[in-house]
Amino acid sequence: MKIAVIVVFFVLLFLLAVFFICSFVFFKMAAGREKREFKISDGMIEKRGLVSEKEEIYKNLSKWDSLSKEDVYITSFDGIKLHGSYCVFKEAPATIILFHGWRSFGEFDFSLIIGKYIDAGFNILLVDERAHGKSGGKYITFGINESIDAAEWTKFISSREKGARPVFIEGMSMGATTVLMSVSRDISSDVKGIIADCGFTSPKEIISHVIRGYHLPAAVIFPFVSLYFKIFAHVDIGELSTVEAMKKCKIPVLFIHGESDKFVPCEMGRRAYDACVSKKSMVTVPDAGHGKSYVVDRDTCLNAMHDFYLPFLKER
Repeated sequence: MKIAVIVVFFVLLFLLAVFFICSFVFFKMAAGREKREFKISDGMIEKRGLVSEKEEIYKNLSKWDSLSKEDVYITSFDGIKLHGSYCVFKEAPATIILFHGWRSFGEFDFSLIIGKYIDAGFNILLVDERAHGKSGGKYITFGINESIDAAEWTKFISSREKGARPVFIEGMSMGATTVLMSVSRDISSDVKGIIADCGFTSPKEIISHVIRGYHLPAAVIFPFVSLYFKIFAHVDIGELSTVEAMKKCKIPVLFIHGESDKFVPCEMGRRAYDACVSKKSMVTVPDAGHGKSYVVDRDTCLNAMHDFYLPFLKER
């Protein structure tokens, strides 16, 4: 009997160690900063399935690179130096702040739409989120701290532009979650609208979804992952959700989501939309995967964005 108890004890101890190790590896994969070059390449375009759009991507990148831009910086609430590229046009009708997705960068995530903003003469602030690009930080927090950073960027723009034009914030994937959550932070009153493309409902839900994608028990692994977020990144990964943020939202929101999105299921976007109490609209695109709505049905997305912006631009 004693031997059986000892065996069971060591088996349980072994399993606990396995869960700790697996969870730590997953945490580092999900949240640890990557050491890589944030530059568009043919391989990156092919990996994202954008070969047909390659010529347009490079054309827009060349257009963006040719513009006069200012490297701007703010310091986050926890002392991290954050970077953005700020492009100003004379008599700009509006300013757009763009927030990229997980382990990505703005020049790539917005490589197709940024040409439209340039042609429209919008001031553009392309943000490097914490632990990405030229911004500091060791850990990605899936919108928790990034939403506070986003609020600070809106206040930065307000201090620079003095309310001269409406400000919009747009995010892709994790960036979409970031901008949606930012309404629960102290964002500038100059922000007149939000565009959220394929955002997830909460860090907890998307991390659990990804864990299940590896055929691991999310109910067992997630508490360990959450513990590592608290120890190393100093955040409660279950603290915020877009659903809760949208219940108090006072800013118009345009939601965009691909109906074939496997990484961030479309139902996550629909739940945030359903919870939103402000003026809202939603575009879902059949057969569009993650971040591919604009690629699959450009006309529908552009028309929705045009209709979203127009009332604010007419007021000027």
